[in-house]
Amino acid sequence: MAQVSSSSTLQGKDTTFKVVYPEVEYTPTTHGSVFGVTNQCLSEWHSNFGSTAIAIIIDFFSQNEDDVKELANYPLAKYAFLYEDAEVLDKATTIYRFPFMLQLVGTTHLQAIIGHADVPEFKTSTLAEKGIIGVISISAAALECALTLISNSDINVEDVLNKATGKEIWTIHTFSVSNWGSQTLAFLKLVQAKGDRAIKTIASMAWKVLKKSKSGLESFLNEDDSIENDPHAFLS
Repeated sequence: MAQVSSSSTLQGKDTTFKVVYPEVEYTPTTHGSVFGVTNQCLSEWHSNFGSTAIAIIIDFFSQNEDDVKELANYPLAKYAFLYEDAEVLDKATTIYRFPFMLQLVGTTHLQAIIGHADVPEFKTSTLAEKGIIGVISISAAALECALTLISNSDINVEDVLNKATGKEIWTIHTFSVSNWGSQTLAFLKLVQAKGDRAIKTIASMAWKVLKKSKSGLESFLNEDDSIENDPHAFLS
């Protein structure tokens, strides 16, 4: 679950509420229903990354006969799961473009902001186009989390497919700030360094994936179209 500071979000909720409901005389408070509902939506948005990342990977693994642990370990090596081509680790041009990454960005975030309110103060139109640095960072951490859980046998793919997984798996190893906050922050610093043009390109590619049906994803995938002592520094 995302941890949200009341003081840092209350003003934003007030500004947004006045844009969406200009005829309503109401000022959100930390104890009011608007604040509570908004925080609930934010929590659901964040938790979606972890569950969707697992769903995407398990769906892929279920269609392969190879050993599941080997399948999970391969993209984890040198963070290959981040690159457009897992066999060509080009940090300059193809990082954060792995198909699973684009699918995760599209289905968890871009789909959620379709038809978003236009709030000039927050430049929401610009944010929708290229303001996804945090989204990419969370997606990267969520994919690393999912692959790690499967690689370590914390999640058994067969159990998940058979809906026999115990709830303790999802609580002990949940994708949360306490468990994956430091990894997400590491990715955030690295993604920020890529620049606006790279972020805009990734967003455009994610929109393209979102617009394609699930059955058409495979054809799309085949188209020609630094922190000291932190393993993520390999990506910088």
